[in-house]
Amino acid sequence: MGFKITIFDPMSQRFCYLILSCLFLCASCVEEKVDEGLRAGDLLFQDLDCGPMCNAIETVTEGVNGMDFSL
Repeated sequence: MGFKITIFDPMSQRFCYLILSCLFLCASCVEEKVDEGLRAGDLLFQDLDCGPMCNAIETVTEGVNGMDFSL
């Protein structure tokens, strides 16, 4: 004749697991705010027409969205 001591009945435990799972899912879907401003050490690429050197750089590098960057 042993007594089983439980804090929650099985139905309450399932409900708690469901609530915790939903909270975890909601917390993991939050977007992080990204600062897109310039900072020290950022590289800037420009499309310059500075002559043969810039033309050579544009020839061997791949641009983005149809734009060629030389420096």
